[in-house]
Amino acid sequence: MIPGLGKRFDIDIEVVEKDRAEYCGGCLEGERLPVAPAVTIDGEVIAEKTGIGLQELEAIIESRFEAGVK
Repeated sequence: MIPGLGKRFDIDIEVVEKDRAEYCGGCLEGERLPVAPAVTIDGEVIAEKTGIGLQELEAIIESRFEAGVK
């Protein structure tokens, strides 16, 4: 889903996956990361602790482009 959105909107997509030990190991303390699973766009949390549908994510990206926010 995510790589396809990057191609469709010509934007860079970064997927970050870490195992539970990394999250619990303390190295991320103070990073102020959203609770997984999460989606962020330019540091803004779009979805946290839940999934997000493809149509909803596309609508958010499209609205940001229309507003001139990349």
